[in-house]
Amino acid sequence: MIKRLGTIVLITLIALIAVGYVASEKVGEVVLLKTTDGAGGTHETRLWIAEDEGQLWLRAGMPKNQWFVRIRSNPEVELTRGEETQAMTAVPVETPEARDRVHVLMAQNYGWGDRLIGLMRDPTNSIAVRLDPR
Repeated sequence: MIKRLGTIVLITLIALIAVGYVASEKVGEVVLLKTTDGAGGTHETRLWIAEDEGQLWLRAGMPKNQWFVRIRSNPEVELTRGEETQAMTAVPVETPEARDRVHVLMAQNYGWGDRLIGLMRDPTNSIAVRLDPR
């Protein structure tokens, strides 16, 4: 009985991980953000993106996300979208209005995937990040 329960729990966890992967990687556009840490090392992070009247936005699900910590110390980033890479400046916009607008844009772009990922974070901790071309 305990072995069977353990198997059910394991299968459930694997299914949740698989659904989370599909929600984050296969629903809508995923971009590559290259950031630089304090030692000069570069890091690439796959993220969702939103566009509002020509302005590009990212969303940090929480201020402790490592890519977000890195842009706080060095906002100069590279964004790869499709085949195009562009030098950008990442600007956190820490207002409820910007945060709420980016939530709406992400929900429009990513639908059920955004709702699913939203269950795993507190939306009031999210921070909107505007990308300005350099």
